[in-house]
Amino acid sequence: QDAMSGTMGVHDSIVTLFYGNNYTWDCALLSQASVDDVVARLVASIDQTGPKSPYARFVHPSFTETGQSAYTRTYIKAWVENKEDAVDFDKPVRRYLGREYGFFQDGLYSSSAYMGEDDRFVEQGPLRVRIFSTAVDEFDTMISWDFLPAFGSIILVWVIMACHLKSTFLASCGMFQIMMSLPIACIFYRLFQIDYFEFLHVLIVYLVLGIGADDIFV
Repeated sequence: QDAMSGTMGVHDSIVTLFYGNNYTWDCALLSQASVDDVVARLVASIDQTGPKSPYARFVHPSFTETGQSAYTRTYIKAWVENKEDAVDFDKPVRRYLGREYGFFQDGLYSSSAYMGEDDRFVEQGPLRVRIFSTAVDEFDTMISWDFLPAFGSIILVWVIMACHLKSTFLASCGMFQIMMSLPIACIFYRLFQIDYFEFLHVLIVYLVLGIGADDIFV
């Protein structure tokens, strides 16, 4: 139960076969007979239908031969009634796992809070956790971080122009005309009702900087 009146529930887990749908997290000791009965049902299901069995993804591939699995998985679903709370609902979970949007995380210049290792799982003690949220627009969130280095490149180009021109006034005028090309392009986008915008569009900042700065010296 989250502080924002959110709700958490086990949405998909093999543990329900052992403890039922309304089990608690105390993991009470089960009798060997009940465990053997569940294992037999799991083995029979996987033997009959193979990977299509609803239980196959919860156990190791060798489970049908050994009756044992070194790992399992649980899908925990969290949700909120108020849509305004949905964006921030998973922040405590991400903070606990050490996952935030930012620079130089996981050896990457700019990283997503939902990206862990190559398979997007995050090590947390004996567990490997993968988190995702349908309330977060990953593209819109990441693009704001990508614009920070773009802003830094604008400052760097201005400094270089000022040094070569030996005039901050000319450098400022040149940068002004370069930057004005962006809102003018947006006007044409709206005029022709073009809504298409992808990640590569962010590179237009570097494109106009390169072309515009070059024209200043011609």
